[in-house]
Amino acid sequence: MGFLKNGILILTSLFVFYSCTVNLLVEFRQLDEKGYVMFGEISERKFYSNINISDSLELINKLELKGSQSFTSVVAGNGLIFTGDLSGRIYAFDINSGKSYGYKKYDGEILLAPILIGRRIYFALNNRNKPYSTFVTFDYFDGREINRYDLDCTINSELLLLKDQIIAIDKRGKIYSFNTAGYPEWSYNTKQEQSSHPSSDGNIVAWGTNEGKLIIFSLEQKKIVDSFDADTSITSGSTIENHVVYFGDAIGNLYAYNYLHKKLLWKVYTGAKIVNFPVYNDSLVIIGNLKGIINAVGKIDGKLKWSVKTNGLIDSTPFLTRNILLQPDLNKKLYLIDVASEKIKKIINYDGRVKLSPLCYKNYIITGADRGIIYIYNYMQDG
Repeated sequence: MGFLKNGILILTSLFVFYSCTVNLLVEFRQLDEKGYVMFGEISERKFYSNINISDSLELINKLELKGSQSFTSVVAGNGLIFTGDLSGRIYAFDINSGKSYGYKKYDGEILLAPILIGRRIYFALNNRNKPYSTFVTFDYFDGREINRYDLDCTINSELLLLKDQIIAIDKRGKIYSFNTAGYPEWSYNTKQEQSSHPSSDGNIVAWGTNEGKLIIFSLEQKKIVDSFDADTSITSGSTIENHVVYFGDAIGNLYAYNYLHKKLLWKVYTGAKIVNFPVYNDSLVIIGNLKGIINAVGKIDGKLKWSVKTNGLIDSTPFLTRNILLQPDLNKKLYLIDVASEKIKKIINYDGRVKLSPLCYKNYIITGADRGIIYIYNYMQDG
C-alpha cells in the first residue's frame, strides 16, 4: 500500500513538474508558408507591404500575455503568432481563433522577437541576475527545448535569419552565427560595444557602435571589411536596400551610406535622437524620433519632403504600406498617416503605451500595447 502511495505521489509530482515547466505545445498542422519570421520580416528589415489599406481597421481580437513587452514585434507563420515578454515567457496563439497554446516560462526576460523556422522557434533569453544571454531552440509541436547555448554577454539587438543561419550580436560587439540545431558555427569579436540593431543583405551584416562607427561585416570573409564614422553614437536599427544602409544616431541624424562604393550619399538632421528603424518605399525614407517628429526624406536627394509632429515619443518602428504609415507612439496612440499628403488620417487610442511595431500578416494588422496586450485588426484594402 505504501509502495502504491509512493508511486502515485511520484507520478503526480512528475505531472505537476511537466505541467509547470512545459506549457507551450501546439497541435500539429501543415507548415506550408514562410510567414513573418523575424523582426522586419526579412534580413534587410523591410517593414513594408505593397498594398493599399483603408484607415478603417476593425479590431477582431485582443490577446493577453502575463507580462509586458519591449519595443519589438511578434512573428507569425502558418496561422500562428509567437511572442515573448519581459517576465521570461514565450507564447503561441492561433491568429484566426485567438486560441492560446500556452507558454514556456524562463527565469529572465525575452526582449527581442523570436526567429521562426518550420516547427522551431529561436530566441534570446536574458537571464535574471546573470551577465549573459542564452540562445534557446524550441520545438513547439513537441513542446520541448532542442538546445540552449550560453553566450559571453547579453543580447539586446534583434536577431537575423539568413538562409540556414541565425545571426546574433551581443552588446560588446561579438557576432555569432548559429545553425538551425541551435549550435554556434562561428563567432567574431569586434570588441566594440553597441546598442543598435543589425540588418543584412546576405552578403554583409551592418550595425552601429556606441562610438559612432557603422560596421560592415562580410559574411563570406567573416571579418570587418568597411566602416563609416557617424557624428555620434549610432542608436537606431539599420535597414538595407541595393547596398545602401539607412541608420540614425543619438543626436538625430539620418544617414544613407553605400557600402559597395564606400560613400556617404546624404545625411539629414531630424531634430532628436533616433532609436527605431528607418522604413522606406520607392521614393521615401521615413523615420521618427524621441521628440515625436516623423520625417519623410527623399531616397535620392536626402531632402526633407514632409514632417509630422505628434507631440508624443517615437520609440517603435512603424509599418508602411503603399498609402498609409502605421506609426506607434509611446503616448498610447497609433497614427495612420497618409504617405502622399502627410495628413493624419486617423488616431487609435489605447489604454497602455504602444510598444509593438505593427506588421501585416495575411489579412491582419498586428500590434501591441503595455501590460501585454496584442491587438489584431482586420484591414480593408483601399483601391
